[in-house]
Amino acid sequence: FPLPGGTAEDLSRYTILVPTRRAARALEEKLFALCKRKALLLPRVRPIGDSDEELIAEQLPDERLPDAISRTGQLFLMLTLIDEWARDNPHLPLADDVNASRSQALGLAESLVELVAQLETEEVQVNFGSVFADLDLAEHRLTIISLLDLVQEQLPKRLHELGLMGPAARRNAVLRMEAKRIADGGETGPIIAAGSTGTNPATRALLKAIANHPKGAVVLPGLDLGLDDESWTIIGPGHPQHAMKILLADFEIARAHVQELAPETARQTLLREVMRPAETTDKWSDHAMLPAGALQGLKLIEAPDRQL
Repeated sequence: FPLPGGTAEDLSRYTILVPTRRAARALEEKLFALCKRKALLLPRVRPIGDSDEELIAEQLPDERLPDAISRTGQLFLMLTLIDEWARDNPHLPLADDVNASRSQALGLAESLVELVAQLETEEVQVNFGSVFADLDLAEHRLTIISLLDLVQEQLPKRLHELGLMGPAARRNAVLRMEAKRIADGGETGPIIAAGSTGTNPATRALLKAIANHPKGAVVLPGLDLGLDDESWTIIGPGHPQHAMKILLADFEIARAHVQELAPETARQTLLREVMRPAETTDKWSDHAMLPAGALQGLKLIEAPDRQL
């Protein structure tokens, strides 16, 4: 995505979205180093999800989001639900443990907060009672399921009463609002998203909107363009390229249509073969000779009877 005219001043017209605040700082430092200037008009470098809500509000005036509940507020609310559940189910062993030990109740609340955050991030709704209804589970597992069902039912209601949202749910809402703003022409560009694999649906929606923008580009980190099609088709959730596979499917484009920004290194070739799906490891014979430099920088582990 070349700079029109090739001048450093053109940088200020760009918006670059990166995964984290740390990545944003690193990119700004890199731009300063490359330009070799004491002063520079930088592009707008922002972490994904850290959108300018005032700008979004101007474009989408009917879209208003409640504030996110704080971490402390989440824990107190979850503790309240746990206490109510324990009061209504005094016959269950876990209820006795919760009533007897506040530290155990707090630990349980922290675990449930993390679970809810994960479900919100993935935008998944689970009815735990229905999912495990036909399974012969131990009593303590059934106890946990009844608590999970209560949390699923009551937590959204309590948050609504407080006029708040879960942090992950609110972040997803902001991402989707930003995606809509870009898709509706609210961004003149150029806009680049770099380094994100789109591991959750809301982020993928934003990346897709940027990819479809007339002056937009998405830089995919580490996409394996050299893996054979058979192995690519087999890739499942346990493979490092699985997130990329889902993202490209969501974009409705094939790997062959992705532009390569830099040639593959010998090290990347080695790592691809190491991570090759088990079903196609017979193709290792095609790569019997490792490219020069493939092992450069790798540390050897000394074992008592061999070297790994």
